[in-house]
Parts: sequence; structure tokens; C-alpha cells
Amino acid sequence: MSQTPEEMNSFEAVTRAGALPKPYRWDRPLPEVGAQVIVERPGGGEEVAVVTGHQPRQAADAPQALALATPDRLELLERRQQFEAKAFGFARQRARARRLKLKFVRCTISNDRKIRLYYASDNTEDVRDLMRDFAVEFGVEVELVQLAPREAAGQLGGLGPCGRPTCCSTFLKVFPNPTTKMAKDQGISLTPQKLSGRCGKLKCCLAYEADTYREYLEEVALRVGHTVRSPKGYAKVIDLNVLQRRVRVSTLANRELASFQADEVERVKGGVPQGDERGGFYHGPDGPPARQRSGQREERSAARPARPRRERSAQGSGRSKDTAARQSKEPQESGSEGKRPRRRRRRRRKPKSGGQDG
Repeated sequence: MSQTPEEMNSFEAVTRAGALPKPYRWDRPLPEVGAQVIVERPGGGEEVAVVTGHQPRQAADAPQALALATPDRLELLERRQQFEAKAFGFARQRARARRLKLKFVRCTISNDRKIRLYYASDNTEDVRDLMRDFAVEFGVEVELVQLAPREAAGQLGGLGPCGRPTCCSTFLKVFPNPTTKMAKDQGISLTPQKLSGRCGKLKCCLAYEADTYREYLEEVALRVGHTVRSPKGYAKVIDLNVLQRRVRVSTLANRELASFQADEVERVKGGVPQGDERGGFYHGPDGPPARQRSGQREERSAARPARPRRERSAQGSGRSKDTAARQSKEPQESGSEGKRPRRRRRRRRKPKSGGQDG
């Protein structure tokens, strides 16, 4: 059985063009789609919203819709907004005159005619004199509320670097705690212009996918700067694409750039072995195909320099250097080339006996 619109107790509405629809609580018959209603503004105050649809369930934490936008109610809301703008300008003027480093964000007036000013400041300022100036000028009670940088950016709104409205001004209710390690794991440049949001702090969206990147990094087990074995030898990781699981390396032998899958390289722990800088070829756990393996063997043998043939030295043969030099000259001096000259054997003459002389 379908539920009629009168039985529903909440609807969706937008407060400005391009904004996301938000749910609002309603305790009366629901207005038609396209009707204007007065709703509570986050942080205090009232604003006009346009109904975009109905919801079958009531959101417990949704703001309250106050009334339909009648001409009298719209006129009252306009006068209230004019008074808020006047009080906001007076607060900025007196803070500048008293040299208070305050950045005012919003000014609202509650139903009990109490002015509430929201501001952001890096330091703790004494605002008692400013509250006294408000009491003298407007004759009403004023309350100053200090906001954190992310809360102040959420109150101001605006567009983020992605081109969409900031998360803190649309749907984000609890602010995460992003760190620079999250940006490093995601491969984002660590420059302040890339990491900072409109609040001047680290962007909250860095924490959205931090767990996913951490799981992928544990599976890949590689980081920028690691030494690995690759199909082109030892190399150093210079870039890492975690989502595609690809690594970009620079070989240690000739500084050649190459890109491989994460399972095609293997990390080397303890550094490259001494004297093996041109080795370290790796093709994954299964190894290269047969054709590729034979081709690489031929390339490796062709690239290997030929060793010079060692000549037999004169000392190794047991002969002196002078003898070797003399024997190398003798064939050139003799008439027949290539023939070794016959050595003459000298005979010793026998001495004459003394008896024959006598």
C-alpha cells in the first residue's frame, strides 16, 4: 500500500542554486514540490529553501522547517537579514579600530533578540571591549563564538580545487585528521598549494581513500627509492602508480627509464652486490619465455667484450730476457729465415807435455 504525502513527515529542499538537497523535519502536511519554506540555518538563523521532493522517513538529526514562506514572513526575514549585515559591518569596523586580529564569518540574530557573532583567529584575543561596544550601539546582548579553521571554512562555503562545493559546507559533519603521510602514499606532491584547502589546513579528502591506498601498498611492498631487480637489470624506483600497480624505474647501469608491472620486479635488500652492477635481470616468478630467454642470452654474449689473448712471457718459460731477445734477433740476421743456427762447440786444446820439449 502506497503512502500519501500527508503521512510523510520530512522533505528535501535546497537553499541555493547548485546546492545538494538536504532533508528537513516537518510536523504538518507536506508542502508541494517547488514551494518556498523558512528553515533553520546550520549554526543559527533562518533562510529560505525550495522543496525538491518528499521522504518517507524522518531524519532524526535533520534541521527543522519552521513555516511556509508567506509575504509577511519573507518581509520579516528580510529585515532581520539587513540587521545582521549592519551588525556584521559594525563588528569588523570596531575590531579594526581596536587592532584585534579577528576574521568574522557570520552574524545571526536569535528569536530572543540576541546577536551571535562567529569568528576565527589564530590567537586568543580579548573581546570584552568589543562586546561592550555592541551593547552601547545596539542595546542588546552579544555572544562571540570562536571557530576552528575548518569550521570557519564550512560556514563560508565556496568551491574546492576539484571544482565542486567544499565538503565541509555540504555533507561533512565530523572532520577527519589528514596527515602528510596519506598524501605521500597517494603520490600527491607535498607542496602546500597542492595539500591545503580553503581553510589553510590539509584537505579533508586526503583521508577518504587512505585505507585503500594503504592496503594496495602492503600488497605491492614497494616504495619510491627502493632498489629492485627488473627485466633490464638492477634499477631504482622513481615513480609508483598504486592503483594500476605499475612502477617506473631508472636502471643503474645506463640510467635508462622503463615501466613495469609490480610483479615483474623484485626488491633488493641490502644493496647491489659489489661487482654485479650490470646484472640483476629478473622476469617475475615464472621467468621469461623460451624465445626471450635465448634472445637475451645472445644479446648478453654479444655485448660481452672479448678478452685479449695472453702471451707467454719469457719468465714463465724459464729463460732469461736476454736469451729470449737474442733468439728473436738471430733468425733475422741469418741467411735462411726460420732456421735456427747451429751452435759450434768449442774444443779445448790439450796442453803440450814438458818431456817433448826437452
